[in-house]
Amino acid sequence: MSTIPRPSPAPVREPGRERPAPARGPGRWWFGLLAVLVVAGGAYLAWTRLKPAAQGPPAAQTAAVRTGVVTVGPLEQVIRIAGTTSSIRFVNITAPRQRGPDRMAMILLELAPSGKMVKKGEVIARIDARGLKDHIDDVQAIVVASEADVRKRRAEQQAELATLQQNVTVAKATWQKWVAEARAAEIRTMIDQEILNLGVEETRAAYEQQLKDLELKKAAYRAEIRILELTTERHKRHRDRHIYDLQRYTVKAPVDGMVVRQQIFRNGEFGLVQNGDRLHPGLIFLKVMDTSTMQVEGKISQVDSNLIKIGQRARIGLDAFPDVHLTGEVYSIGALAKSSRQSPWVRTLPVRIRINGSHPKLIPDLSAYADVVIGREENATLVPLAAVFQGDGREFVYVKRGERFEKRPVELGIRNHLYAAVRSGLRRGDVVALERPGS
Repeated sequence: MSTIPRPSPAPVREPGRERPAPARGPGRWWFGLLAVLVVAGGAYLAWTRLKPAAQGPPAAQTAAVRTGVVTVGPLEQVIRIAGTTSSIRFVNITAPRQRGPDRMAMILLELAPSGKMVKKGEVIARIDARGLKDHIDDVQAIVVASEADVRKRRAEQQAELATLQQNVTVAKATWQKWVAEARAAEIRTMIDQEILNLGVEETRAAYEQQLKDLELKKAAYRAEIRILELTTERHKRHRDRHIYDLQRYTVKAPVDGMVVRQQIFRNGEFGLVQNGDRLHPGLIFLKVMDTSTMQVEGKISQVDSNLIKIGQRARIGLDAFPDVHLTGEVYSIGALAKSSRQSPWVRTLPVRIRINGSHPKLIPDLSAYADVVIGREENATLVPLAAVFQGDGREFVYVKRGERFEKRPVELGIRNHLYAAVRSGLRRGDVVALERPGS
C-alpha cells in the first residue's frame, strides 16, 4: 500500500515515437576545480591582508607604536615616603592616676569630638564622679568622727591627770608630815626614832613613785593622742587624695589646639574612644595637637636609608585632598631599623618631614606622601622612563630612524617616576618608542 493517497499513473510511451536523450552537462570535475579556485583565492586574499601586519611596509609598523620625544630640562630624583600627618607639638591626655587608696571606676561622661579646636583651659572631657563624691562624703564623716574622738579622749585624759596630780599632792603631804615628826625625834625612844625614819623613807618613796607614774601617764596620754591624731590625719589625707582625683575628673585642655580622639581596646578590638567607655589610670584617650606645626611621619627601607639626609627638601601631598600641595624638609631620621611582624625580613627606619606653613585642610591623622628630593640636574637630557628597556644586563631604547626603529644602548643618570637623565646615547629631539616595536 502506497503512502501517497492518489499515485499518478506511469506515463505510457506511444509506439513508434521516442523522446530524444537530454544533452550531457559538465561533470563533477568542473565543480571540484571551481571549489579549489575559490579556496586558493581566499587564502591568497588572507595572506595579502595579513602580510602588512607582520611584514608590511615600515610606515604601517611605525604608525602603530606609541612614541615620545627626548627633551632638555630640570630633573629631580625623589624617594616617595608614605605616612600620616601629625603635630610636632602635642599633649597626650591620659586618664587620671588615682591617688586615693580606693580605686574607683572611671566612666567617660562627656568627650569633645575629634577635630574640635579648643583653647587652653577649655573642658574637653568629663568623667562620671558620682561614686567618687559619695565616697568622699563617707570619708569626710570618718574624719569628723575621728576629730571628735581626739577631743573626747583629751577631756578624759585631763580628768585622769587631775586625779593623778591630786594623788601626788597627797603623797607629798604625807611625806612632809613624816619629815616634820622625824625632826623631833630627840625626845623619842630609839624604837620610835627608827619607826619615824622608816615612815619618812616609805612616804618619800611613795611620793617619788607617784611622780614617776604621773610622768609615765602623761607620756602615755601624749602617745595615745598622737595615735588618734595620726589616724585623723590618715583619714584626712585619704579624703584629700580623692578630692585631688575629683578635680581631675574634669579634663581641661593644657594648650591651644585640635582635639583628636585615640583608639582604645574595647570588647576584644580597637576603636576610637567614645562616651561611656571605661578608662584605666594612665590610658591615653585624647591628644591636643598644635596644627600650626605639622609633620608627616613615615618609614623608609633600610636599603634607601643612605639616600635620605637631614635638611632635604620634600613635596608633600594629601591623599584626601589632591588639590593641596605643600612643601617641607626632612628633620628627623631614626637611628635603628626595625622589622614588623607582617614582614620580619624587611627592616625600616622612621622618618619625619616637617611641613612648611599651614593649610585649613591640613589636620592630623591624614594619609599623606612626601617626595623627598635626593638629586637634581638643571639641564638634563630627559627620556621618558617608559621608553627604557633592559636586556643582557644593559639599558637601551628604540630610536626612530626614517620609517623604522633602531635599537640603541644608552647610559642613564638620575631618574624619577616619569623621566631619566641621559648621559650618552640620545640627544634632544630624538623620537623614541614607548613600547617594543612589533609587540
